[in-house]
Amino acid sequence: MKPLEYIVMVLLIVSIIWAYALTYCTIRLYEHLDQFKTNAFSTLSSWTDPSDIIEKLPALEQDLEAVAAPLPKVERYSTSLYWLTRPLAPGIGLAAKLPGVGPYAGQINPLLNYTKNLAQAGSRALPSVYALIDIFSTDTSTGELIRQVNVVLLEDQDALSQASERMKKAALARERLDPTLLPGEIADVITSLDPKVDQAQDFLDALVVIPNTLGSGQGRRTYILLAQNRDELRPTGGFISGIGRLELEGGQIVHFEIDDSYSVDDFTQGYPSPPAPLEKFMLAEFWLSRDANWSPDFPTSARQTQELVALSTGQPGDGVIAFDQEAVKMLMEIIGPLEVDTFPEAIRADNIEALIQQAWSAPPSEGISQEWWQQRKEFMPQLGAALLEALLSTSNKDTILRLGRELIQAIKAGHVLVYFNDDESQALLAEAGLDNSIHPSEGDYLLVVDSNVGFNKVDAVIQRQVTYMVDLSNPQKPMAMLINRYDHTITEEINCVHEASYGTGAYGDLQRRCYWNYWRVYKPTGTQLYAANQTPVPGEWLLDGQDWHGHATIKIGINDTEVVSGLFVLPTDRSQDVVLQFALPPDVIVQTNEDDWVFKLKVDKQAGLDDLPLSLQMKPPHGYQLQEAGDPWRFDQNSGFWIWDGKVIMPEQFEVVLVKK
Repeated sequence: MKPLEYIVMVLLIVSIIWAYALTYCTIRLYEHLDQFKTNAFSTLSSWTDPSDIIEKLPALEQDLEAVAAPLPKVERYSTSLYWLTRPLAPGIGLAAKLPGVGPYAGQINPLLNYTKNLAQAGSRALPSVYALIDIFSTDTSTGELIRQVNVVLLEDQDALSQASERMKKAALARERLDPTLLPGEIADVITSLDPKVDQAQDFLDALVVIPNTLGSGQGRRTYILLAQNRDELRPTGGFISGIGRLELEGGQIVHFEIDDSYSVDDFTQGYPSPPAPLEKFMLAEFWLSRDANWSPDFPTSARQTQELVALSTGQPGDGVIAFDQEAVKMLMEIIGPLEVDTFPEAIRADNIEALIQQAWSAPPSEGISQEWWQQRKEFMPQLGAALLEALLSTSNKDTILRLGRELIQAIKAGHVLVYFNDDESQALLAEAGLDNSIHPSEGDYLLVVDSNVGFNKVDAVIQRQVTYMVDLSNPQKPMAMLINRYDHTITEEINCVHEASYGTGAYGDLQRRCYWNYWRVYKPTGTQLYAANQTPVPGEWLLDGQDWHGHATIKIGINDTEVVSGLFVLPTDRSQDVVLQFALPPDVIVQTNEDDWVFKLKVDKQAGLDDLPLSLQMKPPHGYQLQEAGDPWRFDQNSGFWIWDGKVIMPEQFEVVLVKK
C-alpha cells in the first residue's frame, strides 16, 4: 500500500470513528436532556406552593435526586460533543456567515456551551443543596440552624464558587442563543428555564457570600444597629433613637448591644458640619450619629452612619442594619408574646408600641428630671436581648420560614434596611431590589421624603395623600402636577413653639404639637420645576426667629435625580398642600409603534411609612386610551383623566400601554 493510500485509509477510519462518536454522543445527550427536562418540569410543577415546604422537604430531596441523576451524563456528553466539534469550528464559523443556513449553524457552539456549563453548575452545587435540605429537615433552633448552614457553605465554598462561575458562563452562552433558530422542543425548554436559571444564579451567588456575612472566611463581622422611630420621620425611616452593635463570628452571635443614640456622642471629636437644613432649622452645630440618616438613599446614609459612629466610638463596622417599630411588631406577631422585666405585662404585637411609650415616659407624679432622661431608654437593651433570644431559640420550622418571608417583605417595605460594606454582598441586595436605594428606572420617577425637624413625635398623627396628575395629551411635552396633602389629626388647638423640649415627659405630649416638615421630592434627571405654591413660615415659629420665604428650590439629586425641597409648619387640626408643577423629560412616554405609546412610572415609598395613599391620574395623548381600561383604573369623564387609586406599600412600577381609540 502506497503511503498516500495508507494516510487516506487512516483518515477514513478516524473519520468513521469520529462520526460514530459524534452521532452516539448526540443521541445520548438528547436522551439524558429529555430525561432531565421531564424530571425537572415535573418537580417544578409540584413545588408551586411553598406554604407546606417543611413537610415536603424529604420529597424535595428525592425529586432533586431524580432531576440531578442525568446531569453527570449530560455534562459528559455535552463536553464530549464540545470537543468533538472543535475540529469543525472553522467550518462552523464559516457556515455561520452563509445566507440561509448561517444563523442555524451559528447556534451549535453556544448551545453546547450552554448545556455543558449548566450541567457542570448543577453537579457542583447539588451536594450543598442536599446538605442544606438535611439541616432544615431536622428539629433544631434558629441559632443552631444558622451555625450549621454556615459550616456547610464554608466547607463547600470552592464547589459553590465553581458552580456560580459555570452559571455565568452559561448565561454568556445563552445571550448568543436565539430560540427561534432552534428546534421547537429545545427552544421551549430553554425559554421555560430562563427565569429558573436566573433565580439559580442569584441563589448560588448568595450561598457563596453568606459565610462572609456571618463572620466566617474573612473573620468576625460587626454590624451597626439603628433603632429608628417612625413617629419622628427621617429620610430612611425615622429619627435614630438607638444605636447598637451586632457581632457575628463563625455563624454565631458573639456580641449584642443597643442603647440610647445620645450615649455614643463624644464632643471631644471633630464632628463635621451638619446638612444645611439641620443647621438652618434645628440650629445643629455638628453632624452627630443620630442624624446620620439624612439621605433617603440608604447605602449613602449607611456609609455616613458608619463614619460618624466610628468617629464617636473608635469602632468601625462592616455594615448597617436599621429597623423601626413596624419591624419589631412583625417579630412579635411571629414569636410573641414575651415576658420582659421592664414591662408590666407580656408584650405582644398589639401592645408593644404603647408599652414602649409608657416605659419611655416620665412618671406623672415626678415629671422630667436628669435621672429620668438618662434612664428613659433602659428598655432598649432588655427588649432587644429578649427578642434576640426568642428568635434564636425557636425550633419550629414553619415559624423560621415565616420569619424569613416576613423579613423579605419588611425589607421591601422599608421597615428593615440592610447595608453591607462587602461589595459582593451589597451587589446581591441591589440585584434583588433589597438595598433601599434611590434607583429610578426607565421613564418617570417619584419619591416624596419628609423629615421632621420639630423635636417631636408628630408623624404618628399626620395623614398623607399624594395626588400625581400626568398630562400626556402632547406626548412631546409631558407635564405633571404633584399635590402632597398633609392633615394634622390632633383637634386640640396648640401654639406652634419650635423648641427642643420634652414637655411634661409624657410621650403623647410630643405628639400634640405642630408639625415642622422639611420635605423633598425626587424626580428623574431632566425634570423642570415651573411652578410651586409658597408655604411661608413666620419667624416666631422658627428657632432662629427669621421669617421663612416658603419658596421651593430644585437642584441635582443623587443617582440621576432632581430634588425639589421646601419647609412648612402645620398647626394642629389643619391641612397643608404642597403643589408642584413639572415639565417632564420627554422619554417618560415612548412610542413603540405607529399605534401605541407606553408610559412608565416608578413610585417609591419613604421608609418608615406603613403605606402611601396615592391617586395616579393620567391623561393620554389625544385619540388614545388605556389598553387595559378596567379595574383598578377608572375614567373620569369631566377631566378626561384615567385614575388609579391605591396604597403604595413597597416600590410600585407602573407600565401603561396607550392605544388608539
